[in-house]
Amino acid sequence: MSRPSRWVLGKALEGTALVVTLWGLVFGIVHGLHEESMRSMRVELGALVAGILLFLVGRSLEKSSG
Repeated sequence: MSRPSRWVLGKALEGTALVVTLWGLVFGIVHGLHEESMRSMRVELGALVAGILLFLVGRSLEKSSG
């Protein structure tokens, strides 16, 4: 894979990580307000872990291209 395409893929994964994390936060708040606290915490934690993993993979791709 060429350097520019690795950089673009890395940035796309970082952006996806942000979207996944924010989606988990909004989902958790909405369901937390409806007294579904355990489900909201489970989804928030899963989204946070997925976001961290996506971000780390994207960051490593971005750093390896430069």
